[in-house]
Amino acid sequence: KIRLDTQRSSRSEEDMKQLFLSILTRGRKDNTYKFALARALLDYAKDSTVNTTGIQEISYQYLASKFLRYYWHQECIFQIKQTFHTKSTPQVVQTIRKVFGNNTPGSFNLLDPKNIQYAEKRILATVFGHARSKTSLVVPKFQKVMKGQRALETRIFYNYDDDEKKIYLKPEAFEFFKRNHAILSRVVLVEWAKYLEKVNDTLPKLVAKIEKDDVKRTPLGNYKKIFSKYFERCFYCDNSLRWKETHVDHFIPWSYIFDDNEWNLVLACKECNCKKSNSLAGDEFLKELIKRNEEYYTEIPKLQESLDALNREGVWKPEINNRYKNCIKYGFRIVEAEIFNQT
Repeated sequence: KIRLDTQRSSRSEEDMKQLFLSILTRGRKDNTYKFALARALLDYAKDSTVNTTGIQEISYQYLASKFLRYYWHQECIFQIKQTFHTKSTPQVVQTIRKVFGNNTPGSFNLLDPKNIQYAEKRILATVFGHARSKTSLVVPKFQKVMKGQRALETRIFYNYDDDEKKIYLKPEAFEFFKRNHAILSRVVLVEWAKYLEKVNDTLPKLVAKIEKDDVKRTPLGNYKKIFSKYFERCFYCDNSLRWKETHVDHFIPWSYIFDDNEWNLVLACKECNCKKSNSLAGDEFLKELIKRNEEYYTEIPKLQESLDALNREGVWKPEINNRYKNCIKYGFRIVEAEIFNQT
């Protein structure tokens, strides 16, 4: 059994700060689990009150639940790669793909509770299992830091017990996390994003994409009103649009570009929008988008503002081309023109 030391150690806040930063910036990482565990510890401290015994017990079940929330939208909404290893997908990502597949709602809160429970159970078994069976993949490794060429464990923040499936957060560590939650959380997100930028070299707005557990998309009704004054036909099939079945589509998928800038928005019929879904239209449509933006640059003020924001010197066409090419490079599927013409 783990000895639970309720006495405060002599570790100073500066010691904890240096070790925490060292874990994030210098510790060995095969994937992003250490960032997720750091975020979970911080969230626990923020949401919890001081325990009268001094020790804060964090169940592995709590950690499994947090990991599912952190990674679900990164995988299902944004398709963010979490490791350099192309042949070794992290267990938490494998679980999310197996349980939820490709047909997921736009919000974590809309998921079937039974699927959530099953996914948490799998993550508990494969990520927060036991060191003996090599299924405890982050808790024992988190506090290991590089000393020369060796990774040495320093249990400054917590002890743990794989049999009891619990972390025992030390009192001074709990207070350190609670007191510094805001700034330490920003550090975790920035370092997580830095790591992911190396793995996902063409994916924009990584900090924004990993920051929230559940991303809510902005309604596009106002854009529909603006564009319907100028466009009466579907951008993809060129059929006349009916107001109730007119959709606003992100030409470069929202899940990649993660904004609602007017230069990237087009009106589409319901059928074409569903066919395109979270994909890219072919190169001929890219040319049409650029042509549309040129012709209506001075006609639609909001469109002009969004194009100027791309490049205030007026050289915005290469910027759109680069975003389109990077989206292809990242692996988004292309829907060919003939698909839109099928009835």
